[in-house]
Amino acid sequence: MTTILNVIGMHCPGCAAGVRAALASLPGVTDAKVDLAAGRASIEHGPSVGSADLVRAVEERGFTAHPAAG
Repeated sequence: MTTILNVIGMHCPGCAAGVRAALASLPGVTDAKVDLAAGRASIEHGPSVGSADLVRAVEERGFTAHPAAG
């Protein structure tokens, strides 16, 4: 499964790396890519991972996130 999140508040490559690390560390996530310029994260994951889990991981890093509209 793939989930795209809009991430608000990333201003530097370090921010993007932190978001990527937070997402990649979740059990069930197989890949996480963060596009700093677009303010988006693309996460590949199994069915045990919900969008709420992904949003929570980003928010714990101090950023705002929400699933991108279809």
